[in-house]
Amino acid sequence: MAGQLSPDDRLTRLRRAGLLVLVLAATLVLAVGLRAWQSSAATPVRCVVRPEVSVHGVVAGSAVRLNGVAVGRVVRLGLWTDPATGRVRPEIVLSLDAEREPSLRDLRARIDEGLRAEFIPVNPASGFLEVDLVWSPGGPRQVATADADEVPWRSSAQQSAVAQAIPIVQRLAAEDLRARVDAFLGRLAAVEARVAEGPRVTVSLAERAARLRAAAARVEAAAGPDSVASAQARLGDLREGLRVAEAALDALDRDLEAWPGPAGESLRAFSRSCRASAARLRREVPEPPER
Repeated sequence: MAGQLSPDDRLTRLRRAGLLVLVLAATLVLAVGLRAWQSSAATPVRCVVRPEVSVHGVVAGSAVRLNGVAVGRVVRLGLWTDPATGRVRPEIVLSLDAEREPSLRDLRARIDEGLRAEFIPVNPASGFLEVDLVWSPGGPRQVATADADEVPWRSSAQQSAVAQAIPIVQRLAAEDLRARVDAFLGRLAAVEARVAEGPRVTVSLAERAARLRAAAARVEAAAGPDSVASAQARLGDLREGLRVAEAALDALDRDLEAWPGPAGESLRAFSRSCRASAARLRREVPEPPER
């Protein structure tokens, strides 16, 4: 029939299509393998940092960043001993990816241009530190050796501040802040209660001052131009009034001991002055003669 292929022609076409698919698949596998081989063949740049500060918080596997971009990782942390002096320093081994930053292949040239390692706090509460590569042209070259693979380190003001803050944060985290808050609220309630008692204490003081004035008026009346007999008759009442006034002032002075602040001190001083005056008057008033 016209327009139809023979079985042999159809089989030939299927074979050609299958061969094309196999060729495309082989090409794809070859490209992926070549890319993987190129990635594995790229040798990472190994370098070390030997600072004179604590690196507590740096962990193996954490990222190393340059201008905020991850260009490597921390491979190992250990200790390095100076063979000349015997001093021990931390040693951090870094692996840098030259594919991400090709200029790192010539590490010595980058160091001469001002490449430095710095420890940046990431989380002040945990003390975690991240190793960052920063540019510090003209900065001091702080190294332990003259090895070409040693990157100079630079002290960080942030690291010093966080190092001081970490013990405070850890101490606060370990304390029972709820108990401190409750104690503070209790002291605040006590102060509020004393302030609320202020009007009552003031009224009590006014009443006692009025009684003192009355006693003083009786003293003045007793010293007036009355007859001697009448004055002698009132001497007993006068001394009794002064004794009552002194007792009232003693009680007032005890109440004022709990009064806080400058106002309380002024009131206590006034009470002591009045009590001294009453005692002096009582001493000056003679005993009434026996009848």
